[in-house]
Amino acid sequence: MRRHFLKKFLSAAEQAAESEDLMEFFNSAVDTLQTIVVGLGGALCVWGGINLLEGYGQDNPGSKSQGVKQFMAN
Repeated sequence: MRRHFLKKFLSAAEQAAESEDLMEFFNSAVDTLQTIVVGLGGALCVWGGINLLEGYGQDNPGSKSQGVKQFMAN
């Protein structure tokens, strides 16, 4: 009977260790995805800012961003 209890206890300990390993993996995956998303957001922000500024460098007034034109008018 005592062996049966120890076997159950060891099994629970092994399950807890596997659960911790799995959670560590998911935490690592979430951190990696968070870094990628933040990097993509920053890149899109820079790209958008460059696109807004490029509209003012051309001779064609129709190529300018209407949103920035309204913002500058206020």
